[in-house]
Amino acid sequence: MGVLNRGQLVAAGLLEAGNTSLTTLANGWLNDWLDSTALAWPWPVLQRRIAGVALASGTQSLSFGNGAAGVSVRVSRVIDPIWVYDSLYSTKVRARIIPLLGTGAGWDESINDPSTNIGIPQRFKLRADESVAKRWSLIPTPVPDRALLLAIDYICIPAQLAADATVPWYENDRTIRQAIKCAALNHMKKVEELQAEREVLRSYSIEDRVKFGEQPGTNDQLGLDPAVFS
Repeated sequence: MGVLNRGQLVAAGLLEAGNTSLTTLANGWLNDWLDSTALAWPWPVLQRRIAGVALASGTQSLSFGNGAAGVSVRVSRVIDPIWVYDSLYSTKVRARIIPLLGTGAGWDESINDPSTNIGIPQRFKLRADESVAKRWSLIPTPVPDRALLLAIDYICIPAQLAADATVPWYENDRTIRQAIKCAALNHMKKVEELQAEREVLRSYSIEDRVKFGEQPGTNDQLGLDPAVFS
C-alpha cells in the first residue's frame, strides 16, 4: 500500500483539480477506481491464500468468497491449482481448475451420479454465484467420499474505503491522486484539460504494472491450459 490515507489523497487530488468542495463525491470516485483497478491486473498485493477450508463428504458445490468459506472479501479470481488434503496430512492432491464448458463427460457434474462418482477430488470447476457478486461455487469432481480440507490461492478485491484514516491497498499515491484529479475534471466538464490528464494517468498506470505488478514467482510466467496439461 501507499503512505497517504483516503482523506489526504482526496484533498490532494481535488486541490490539483482546482475544486476542493467535491470530497463526498471524490470518496465514491476513489472506491470505484480502486475496484476497477483491482480487477484490471493480478496485483501481487491482492493475492491471498486460505488453508483449512472444510470440504465435507458428499459436497457437490462449495461457496467461496464474499462472506463464504472464511473469506470475507470479494474474490475476483481463484488461482489454479487447489490443494486437497486431510487433517492428518496423509492425503495430498493437486486438483486442477478446469474450464466450465467444453470438458469431457467424465468431468461434468450434471451427467454423473454423485452417489457413485466419489473419491478424492481431482478437478474443480468454478461457477459465478447467481446472487452474490464475486462469490464462486467450487464444484469438485469426483464428489468427496470423506471429510477433506482445501488450500486455495485467490485474488481479492479489498473492502471499499469507509474512513478518511484508511490507507488504500494501491501502492502508488501519485497514481491515486491523478485518478481523483481526472474524476474531478470530468465532473466539472473540463474536457480539454481532462484529455491530457487522462493520458498522464494512463502512463502512471502502465508504469505501476511494471513496478508493483510483478515480482519473481508472481505474474512472471504464462500458465498452461489445465485441460491439456495436468
